[in-house]
Amino acid sequence: MIKIENLDCMYKTSNNQMVQALKGINLTINPGEFVAIIGANGSGKSTLAKHMNGIMLPKEGDVFVFGKNTKEEQNNLFIKKSVGMVFQNPDNQFVTSVVEEDIAFALENLEIPFDEMHERVRMALECVGMYEYKDASIESLSGGQKQKIAIAGAIVMQPKFLVFDEPTSMLDPQSREEICSLLKRLNETMNIGIIFITQFMEEVALAKRVIVMNDGKIVKDISPGCLFEDIDFLESMKLKAPQITYFCLELNKLGENINPGILDLKECADELAAALKGNKL
Repeated sequence: MIKIENLDCMYKTSNNQMVQALKGINLTINPGEFVAIIGANGSGKSTLAKHMNGIMLPKEGDVFVFGKNTKEEQNNLFIKKSVGMVFQNPDNQFVTSVVEEDIAFALENLEIPFDEMHERVRMALECVGMYEYKDASIESLSGGQKQKIAIAGAIVMQPKFLVFDEPTSMLDPQSREEICSLLKRLNETMNIGIIFITQFMEEVALAKRVIVMNDGKIVKDISPGCLFEDIDFLESMKLKAPQITYFCLELNKLGENINPGILDLKECADELAAALKGNKL
């Protein structure tokens, strides 16, 4: 598991002001969980994520990955292999210009035997639906395709967790949907724990658990359905519920009894069908 204990983080801004990005964070994420982390800009989401795989190391508090402290240098490789990281801009993760070579790069550094490396690269590319692009130039790919290659580069290390820092924020709606479907599949078929930072509330419905951050603190640890029922809380955090939630609330203003915690269109359609069958509408 990933276990965070009493984590504080301060950093200096460009104008030499000290900012406390994290304040007393305590959090445990178990293997196989799908957890979304949300919050307004500056709430500490990305800083927290970077502590999960050792990109940032705690000065106050501790982060443990399967019992190994990220502050101990001898644990660095184990932690990087156990917790993969995928960022907002995939271009920042590529080190070579050809798809297959880029995905193999980390394995080469680990001196993985060629046959095993070739097989792991093939499986990673097939997992994200990009094997036919193995010889392609990365620059020739679309934004959504590049993000899939970045995910394959993380999968090839066979991690137990993948941390995604707003991976869909630079993508068009179709590519966003494809990446979200991929994350769900990785979680359900490969049992990879997913930690998903997103600014799109519709994507939060993918998770089973939501961590809400504000001013460097965790202010809620809740299920998506329960979260979306509390519109006042979301708006106080400068967040918006999915459009489907507002739709259900408008129906309720008309005297219906539609669950405002509905998470997707199919659920909404089922609820409306039940209401019609019961002559509630």
